[in-house]
Amino acid sequence: SERRVMRITAHRNDVNSVTFVDDSPHLIITGSDDRTCKVWDRRTCGSLRAVPAGVLVGHTEGIAHVNSKGDGRHFISNSKDQSIKLWDMRKMKSENEVRLPSARPTWDYRWSRQRSRGVRVEEDISLTTFVGHDVLQTLIRSYFSPRSTTGQRYIYTGSHSGSVFVYDVLTGSVVNRLCAHEAPVRDVSWHPHDPVITSTSWDGSVRMWTYESTA
Repeated sequence: SERRVMRITAHRNDVNSVTFVDDSPHLIITGSDDRTCKVWDRRTCGSLRAVPAGVLVGHTEGIAHVNSKGDGRHFISNSKDQSIKLWDMRKMKSENEVRLPSARPTWDYRWSRQRSRGVRVEEDISLTTFVGHDVLQTLIRSYFSPRSTTGQRYIYTGSHSGSVFVYDVLTGSVVNRLCAHEAPVRDVSWHPHDPVITSTSWDGSVRMWTYESTA
């Protein structure tokens, strides 16, 4: 039978995304409108006031989506500050060690105009920041490219502009921009074994792309 096995009071604002760190059922990552990413170990979350295993700070607006690389160390977060950040969980800190973002009202990305991209804050402990795409009106999702065909060399994401952006993990640069949609692209999926990317858009269409590496 279905039953709830755990409840965590995790963040001070909306929690927009969650993912497992790897194949283990114990570690999860959450991203919130309080502008933090947190790592939780289910084995130590026995109370309503559970303490995260670590906190990662660096975004200046809410987190729209988180995606793990699956190696037990790295994950990415897509944010309403118009950037994706790459994180190493070995650099995460406890809640007592970091200055958490203030509880000021969050910028309403659904209606307001785009803010500055990639603004770095003093507490930022991310490895790389990727800018170019737009996160407006909806929670845009981003992912690592497949391990079997690309070695997870890329990060790819939808965009409010109607494009699919592909970033190089090592350089942070945009290596490809796939343009065809006439409305925001909220979600994308790269086939795990074939060089094919699928994108979905508010224009009512689903498009399929054949992707060839430029390397």
